[in-house]
Amino acid sequence: PYYLAKFQAKQGGTVISTMAFYLFNNLFKKKEDLPEGALVIDEVHRIAEVFRNSLSYEITDYHLTRSIELLERIEAEEFLALKKFLKAMKTIAKNKAERDGVLLDAQEIKRLIAILGEIDAFDLRKKVKRAVKDRMIDPVEEMTTLKRLEVLTFDIPRYIHSFEYSLPGEERESEGVSKRGGPLNYTCAYYRQEVEEHKRVQHKLVIKCYYVAPLIRKILPPLTVSFSATIGDSEVFGYETGIRAPMLSLESSFPVDNTRVYLPTDTPNLAMNERNKRDLTQVLRKIAKACRRFAKKGMRSLVVTISNLERQKFLMLAAEEGV
Repeated sequence: PYYLAKFQAKQGGTVISTMAFYLFNNLFKKKEDLPEGALVIDEVHRIAEVFRNSLSYEITDYHLTRSIELLERIEAEEFLALKKFLKAMKTIAKNKAERDGVLLDAQEIKRLIAILGEIDAFDLRKKVKRAVKDRMIDPVEEMTTLKRLEVLTFDIPRYIHSFEYSLPGEERESEGVSKRGGPLNYTCAYYRQEVEEHKRVQHKLVIKCYYVAPLIRKILPPLTVSFSATIGDSEVFGYETGIRAPMLSLESSFPVDNTRVYLPTDTPNLAMNERNKRDLTQVLRKIAKACRRFAKKGMRSLVVTISNLERQKFLMLAAEEGV
């Protein structure tokens, strides 16, 4: 489905996509190869956050260990460098003690870069393909590990670049990596002395891409129109996103004195991994009953749901409650 959508988007016409889809399909293009016509961005205040999250990732001890075991089995000597990287990562994480998101210093980052530089990612990919072809790796039974290893082989150069962008400009060494200014990414280490039940990760690195303004500017065509209801300061917005177009600000025609915000304190946590089976239904029914009480007093309600499934469920409950 993803490749079908990508193919259809390339056929032209009006295309509606997520910010992340637009980012990954245009980030590596030249300016002249960007889509023709106008780009319209809704909720543009979220674009920097979306790009940061899309370009940030984790390196965990669990997935590295699985990859090392598989490489050792197919006799790919790169497992030695990965073992060294895993050992260094664990040492760094433990030295940070049990605190969340402690930044790595320049020497620690350079140490990780040097180890990854020993791996020829292109050669490693060939060895993995050969092992699958020779049935040394079962692509069905070991699908998850193989997928992680495939991602790893493609991501090693990306790891090196991301680590380098976590260094001050004067300490970056790779060609093609900007030598100006301070760190543009930040790399944090996490360590848990005791792993909770059903948890697999004890040590991990989190690489966060922070300064995304040049990337956003790079993929905007000449005619770009952006919308948002929550931009207060255009200067701050321009620094965060790189978008410095003329700004038209309109005041709301809805009288602020007519606004009320109610924050319930007796509702359960509706996060997927926290809620019970009946929590969602009970909360939606409470909302439907509240809407009915408001309607009897001549007040209209707007109910916002996060999915079509939730919307359909609410409409069913609203009908039962006579809304």
